[in-house]
Amino acid sequence: MIRLLSPGMMLLNRLRYPQKFLLVSLLLVLPLILAIGLLLSETMPRIEFTNRELAGARYIEQLRNLMVQVDESHVLVDEGQSEQMLAHQPTIAASLAAVRNDAVLDTLFSTRSALLPIQELHQSLQQAMARNDREAIDQGHIAMISSLREEIRRVGDTSNLILDPELTTYYLMDTAVVQAPSRAVLLLNVDHTIDRPTTSANVSFELSVLAGQLAGNVDATRNGLQVALAHDAKLDGELTAVLADSLTSATALTEALRATGKSGLLNTEQTRALSSDAFQSNMRLWRSSLIALNTRLQQRIDLLWQKNLLAGGVAIVLLFCVIYLLIAFYRSMMHTVAALDLASRQIAAGTQSTEVQIETHDELGQVAQTLIRAVQGARLLGSGVVLAGVRAEVATTIVHLGVDLSTVAIYATLQEALDAHRLGTLQQ
Repeated sequence: MIRLLSPGMMLLNRLRYPQKFLLVSLLLVLPLILAIGLLLSETMPRIEFTNRELAGARYIEQLRNLMVQVDESHVLVDEGQSEQMLAHQPTIAASLAAVRNDAVLDTLFSTRSALLPIQELHQSLQQAMARNDREAIDQGHIAMISSLREEIRRVGDTSNLILDPELTTYYLMDTAVVQAPSRAVLLLNVDHTIDRPTTSANVSFELSVLAGQLAGNVDATRNGLQVALAHDAKLDGELTAVLADSLTSATALTEALRATGKSGLLNTEQTRALSSDAFQSNMRLWRSSLIALNTRLQQRIDLLWQKNLLAGGVAIVLLFCVIYLLIAFYRSMMHTVAALDLASRQIAAGTQSTEVQIETHDELGQVAQTLIRAVQGARLLGSGVVLAGVRAEVATTIVHLGVDLSTVAIYATLQEALDAHRLGTLQQ
């Protein structure tokens, strides 16, 4: 053991006490700093990653609102309310401009350039409305909603949402970025198909194709959100009811479209009503998914910050305690050494009575050496020295140092020394 500790002992023996304490402090503090640094290097990129996801979800919510407004415009077309349809266009234009001019979103997702084609599509749609070209109006609405869906997909790719590492938020993302926008486009295509003047066979075939695509979308949405619900019980109250409503309405429309494909008989009003109900329930599910996604992303960020603050707080407290105790220990030890050193100089100068109070329980070799120097100085002046009340720790240190106390009168207590002096039996 001694051989193992020899290098450390040699190093410490070459250093003064301030240097020793500084070295020990650094060895204690550096691992703590390294651990905190490693923690921050892990959590800060995750916070930045999730913040970008949050921004993407906010952008998708605004695109969803735009899609709702475009669908409302298309409903007004179906109902033949031309004046209300024209009056609705400034609202769409204002919403589109607000999203394009959002500086934060533009910095992250280049919204000005990305939404310019959609703005041009809206301008073309307004021109078709001015011409009262019904086919161009229908195509314009479908083109806008399809473009909004593609922009949502692009945001999912560029905002880290598609890379989300947790199952719950991943499937919420899948609903908000992929399934709900795709279903909105499918439902708009259903409306366009049943309104388009064409042969009965063509309509039945196209509606059968749309029924198959809609059924696939419903299955994907159901399976994904069931996984999310299984991993997060709190989602049950947030999504279960709206999910059931969305799936029920979409399934009812799918069955109606399949029946039309088989029979070739189309009930336009019933199909349009089912499509409208499916669209509205899909939008409610979409919004609920976005809210749940935003909530969980924000909770993740808050948890990471709490972890950082907790680790930082504990590290600061531990660092303060280590520094405080080291300084206190150093000051306590040096106070004892200084007191003994002063006593030795006083005795060497001829002071006959000197009292030194040692308050520490861990006197080191320097304390004992200073004490012996005081004894030697007193004897050179012809004075006798009596050592009384030596504690076990000090005695152990003196023995380990090999100090010779054969010429010093030693008593267990001060009272014994005084009694010996009074009786004249004091050791010489």
